[in-house]
Amino acid sequence: DTPVDITLTGIDIDSSSLTFAIAAGIPSGQGALGTVGTPLCTAAAGMTTCTATVQYSPPANASSDPLTSFSYTVSD
Repeated sequence: DTPVDITLTGIDIDSSSLTFAIAAGIPSGQGALGTVGTPLCTAAAGMTTCTATVQYSPPANASSDPLTSFSYTVSD
């Protein structure tokens, strides 16, 4: 039942900042995703790499990890 922080990553060659959004969430009954955190970006070798975290909370009294999948988008 312990929440877990998941790191999302995106890379771009022509933008200094990126935004993240959840495109497809977790199916009902398999837990919940929190709000995507503020991106942290670094530039190196002509590319910008950004990361952001989102917290996954499993359903109450889960006996195993029920997370199947989710998808996210990265935009500049």
